[in-house]
Amino acid sequence: MRSALGALVGLAACLAATTSHAAEKRVAVATFVEHPALDRAMKGVIDGLRELGLTPEAGVAVETQSAQGSPVTANQIARKFAGDRPDVIVALSTPVAQAMVASIRDIPIVFSAISDPLGAKLVTNYEKPGANVTGTSDSAPLAPLIGLIDQLTPDLKAVGIVYNAGEANSRAQADTFKKETAGKGWRYVEATVQRATDVQGALQSLAGKVQAIYVPNDNTVVSTFEIVQRFSVESKIPVYCTDTLNVDRGALAAVGIDYYASGKVAASMAKRILAGEKAGDIPVFVPNDPDSAVNRRIATAIGVKVPESILKTAKRVVD
Repeated sequence: MRSALGALVGLAACLAATTSHAAEKRVAVATFVEHPALDRAMKGVIDGLRELGLTPEAGVAVETQSAQGSPVTANQIARKFAGDRPDVIVALSTPVAQAMVASIRDIPIVFSAISDPLGAKLVTNYEKPGANVTGTSDSAPLAPLIGLIDQLTPDLKAVGIVYNAGEANSRAQADTFKKETAGKGWRYVEATVQRATDVQGALQSLAGKVQAIYVPNDNTVVSTFEIVQRFSVESKIPVYCTDTLNVDRGALAAVGIDYYASGKVAASMAKRILAGEKAGDIPVFVPNDPDSAVNRRIATAIGVKVPESILKTAKRVVD
């Protein structure tokens, strides 16, 4: 079955192909891989552009590309955009944004779905990004998630962290998680991967060693979250995330941002740039109203009792 992102990419490409000859402006959008968070961000960008009047009928062509999870392809897309010279580039995810920023200095770039823009060296300052880059961060405060972990796994002694160490975004999230929970006396067991096929083995390496698993907003691991869900149920180990969409896919609980809304913010930044503002003068947007979600079905499957107080305060409860 064709994915929702695939349909969006196809629609945008078709619109661009049929109207580019008459377009006065062009917006090029690239994503790294298909998974729910990035799909929602892409939809937010496309819907946002349309709602803001940036349509083919108004003389704005939109092109979309996907790197299909390949850093090499992300670099190829960056070179393509550099040659095509669109008026604005929207880059979804850290690998794609880094490829664009490394290759392109004279075309405005708006990033989205980035947890640590500073650590990824996309900008040097949130208020005045400078150069040709700005965007939105998907960083959510960890304190609410840590509170959920304390309540749902009260006897936690060791936590596994599964991520792709090659992604600066993911490494920064893992380090931040350890820093913000350092006073709890937890032991950390990192299981890093390089590609999606490594996820199963990384999870198996944690069996019998940890009582909980933390998965950051890592493109490699999240793209194979069904494997994570299966391991969680089989091993009775709860999984916690900073993307609430992963709760629908089998995480026990998460606190994170609305990727669709973040995509719309990126679209609004693109409009400001098309209207004449410099990307480097637009502050990086960091959301401060995270959502929380709990999966009651997974809780039952792994033998975790969810307090009524959590069920009442969670924005979403998945059954």
